[in-house]
Amino acid sequence: MGTIDIHLAQSRIEQEMPLFKDVIDPDEQPRINMIVEQIDVPEPDEDGETVMPDGGVVDEIETSMVPDEYDKEEGLTVVDLAVKFLADNGPVEPSSFPGWTSGTWYTSYGEMDQHGQIENRSCHLKDFTPEQEQEIYRRVVGRSR
Repeated sequence: MGTIDIHLAQSRIEQEMPLFKDVIDPDEQPRINMIVEQIDVPEPDEDGETVMPDGGVVDEIETSMVPDEYDKEEGLTVVDLAVKFLADNGPVEPSSFPGWTSGTWYTSYGEMDQHGQIENRSCHLKDFTPEQEQEIYRRVVGRSR
């Protein structure tokens, strides 16, 4: 490849770069970080009291809420996908109540299973705008009440 060919290739790349300016950095797109915690419930003590131990994190799942082409065809937004994700995964209790605050997360407290374990899930919103967070809060609180 000659010098002229390299300059032509570089020129084409520079011309096409504006096409990539709208690409969202994966670390800065709206997503939900779900932390799954399991607690082994101990037997009650001699007074019948059960002291709940701290749980252990068993999984941490980060899921993008950016609509794909099919979501867009259906008219779904980042907020729609986040509310659906929260509903599908059970976290319905906001960390701030009765009013929204920035950084609100959503938790579900599981029931004890036949093995004496409880699974709790906490969902943390990442890189949503304050307006999106408020709308998610409004829909989640409105749905659960």
